[in-house]
Amino acid sequence: MERSFEIVAQWIEQQDPNRKRPFSEPASADEIEATERRLGLKLPAAVRNLYCLANGQPTGAVGLEGSFVLLSLDGIIDAAAFLNDEFPDGGTI
Repeated sequence: MERSFEIVAQWIEQQDPNRKRPFSEPASADEIEATERRLGLKLPAAVRNLYCLANGQPTGAVGLEGSFVLLSLDGIIDAAAFLNDEFPDGGTI
């Protein structure tokens, strides 16, 4: 996964005319575990590994696919809270 991550980071850096860092600093194991507790679920190993490489992308960074960016762990919690508030009968996220 690390080599693939490096390839993606290099590609994003080439696409970004402002040369912003493509990814944020890695998340710590404690941050990942705190996110899992807040969400009430265990993240898949691949997702945990990804967040060990980068805790999301900075605001304004080139997206991975068009305007889609890798959310930070805090961004995931915020998005889950928003969706749960908007769709209370739709189950939890």
